[in-house]
Parts: sequence; C-alpha cells; structure tokens
Amino acid sequence: MKWHSFGGSKFLKAVKVLIDIEDERELYSISGYRPEKLSGKRTGQLSIRLNVQFRLIYSIERDQEGRFVYIIELVDYH
Repeated sequence: MKWHSFGGSKFLKAVKVLIDIEDERELYSISGYRPEKLSGKRTGQLSIRLNVQFRLIYSIERDQEGRFVYIIELVDYH
C-alpha cells in the first residue's frame, strides 16, 4: 500500500493527537475520529477513523513512568 493511498498526513496528524492528548475522552470532541473501544480478540485496543476506508488501531498504557501510545495497525475496512 502506498503512503498516499490512505492519506499519510491524516495518519501522522492522528498519531500526534494520540500522543498530545492527556485523556482519551478528548477524542470524542474531535470531529471525524469516532473513537471506539474494540472487543473480541481486540479487547483492550481502541480505534479512530482516519477516513471512510481506514481506521487506526492503537492502545494506551500507563505506568509509573507515564503514558504510552502503541500504534498496532492501520486497517482497511473495504
């Protein structure tokens, strides 16, 4: 898959937002991301919409050192 085929700049912007926010609930106020908690084999993972076709799958973990965002996968839903 070519970088521009899914909107590379949207991907980078989404990753920056995930890193910059302090609380995941902030994502609900950002138009278009549609954050979702996933279930089944993806329990504990979350996703946000990059566009109609692609979702970014990620997880957020916290420990005594801070907050960590893990980008798991970019999924093509079409």
